[in-house]
Amino acid sequence: MSFLTLKGNLRKEYLQSKYEYYSKFNLWVLICGVIADILSIISDGVIIGGFPYETLFNRLWVLLPLGIYFLISRKQKNYFVMFWLSYGLLYLLVINNMWLLTILPDISHAGEGYIEWTLAFFLVTYSTPFLASTIACCGLPLLIYISSFYIDYVDFGGFMALLLPLITVCIVANYAMNLVYYDHYMVKKQLERASECDPLTGLYNRNKMKSITSLDGNFITTKGISDICCLLIDIDYFKRINDEFGHEAGDVLLRQVSEILCSCVRESDIVIRWGGEEFFVLLYECDKKQAEYVAERIRESVENLASITVSIGVAVHNGGSWEESVNHADLALYKAKNKGRNKVVIFSENEFSENETMH
Repeated sequence: MSFLTLKGNLRKEYLQSKYEYYSKFNLWVLICGVIADILSIISDGVIIGGFPYETLFNRLWVLLPLGIYFLISRKQKNYFVMFWLSYGLLYLLVINNMWLLTILPDISHAGEGYIEWTLAFFLVTYSTPFLASTIACCGLPLLIYISSFYIDYVDFGGFMALLLPLITVCIVANYAMNLVYYDHYMVKKQLERASECDPLTGLYNRNKMKSITSLDGNFITTKGISDICCLLIDIDYFKRINDEFGHEAGDVLLRQVSEILCSCVRESDIVIRWGGEEFFVLLYECDKKQAEYVAERIRESVENLASITVSIGVAVHNGGSWEESVNHADLALYKAKNKGRNKVVIFSENEFSENETMH
């Protein structure tokens, strides 16, 4: 598999990771491009033979779109939006320079200027999608060709003959850079998975909570998801199984229960080995009634397939901290144990005393 074959959410994750990795570099490329554009006022003065009042506005006003880009980039982190903004700013700068070519008396060095902008277009490809940035880079010579109908370039054919191979080299280099970053990305994902994976069962461990919860303690959800429920599952009399049949038998049982849990939930749900013989299940887009159904399905499946029983506590996440929801599920699990085990209990504020809730 290569970065070009990624589809759906995998592709979005890769492109978002790539943008976040190179976002600061991307910003500095654009800042340097604007600075270079402003400093070109020196060459304007040399060409005009005095202070370049005619080009002063064009050279300085580019600070405005750069400032707008900077403010947006502080809040907007979506790779697709920033792709459009980055190349939009570059195209704006190129068109501004084309406008200046209609003012300056000598435009014999326009070709060198376009080569500089080609470099800026290439550097921005580091943080943007390969195919989209390839199209954006190919659009530069097309724009220059269109401008030739309005601007009388000196040796237009000569610098276009140099520019087109340069664009080709940029595309090939962009492809190579994506191959390198893809390797880096896959190693990073493997390390993340290893740090979040329980080696015995193959399920996530508690470290997974760091990537599915926000700084304010709430669960991270995609747009449109409102109902979330938590299940806390404990294997009944697991210590007795370890004592009577040994830890190897206990390990086999944990793996078997893990497989049953995964078969009873959707791919979008998250199953975590919470510790010892306890498991945590996060159900997205699932209300209390549906969560009870899933919990009963798990309980019956474990009893029928593994010949053991489990107790399950269910809690509805009400938008507070994830620790509070887990605590509620734990209280419900505790009650299921006290009621004789092999039970599903749903947490309800009305059924649990204040002291229990504080616990």
